[in-house]
Amino acid sequence: MDAQPTIRNERLTLRPFRIDDAKDVQRLAGSKAIADTTARVQHPYEDGMAEQWIKTHGRLFRRMKAVIGILREEF
Repeated sequence: MDAQPTIRNERLTLRPFRIDDAKDVQRLAGSKAIADTTARVQHPYEDGMAEQWIKTHGRLFRRMKAVIGILREEF
């Protein structure tokens, strides 16, 4: 499988991150409270880091090393 699939049901969507998610990732990961409760999120979370992280997801999925997705509630 080349591309990570999107999984949907009537209430939820689990999909791969997209570059346009980077703004939200940076906002959340840039929070000191988040950094303090995670082992691998550095603080400060600088500009460009979210995009760089998102760009690693496809390769990790293709190599069967990780499945990284974002969960969205559907209304």
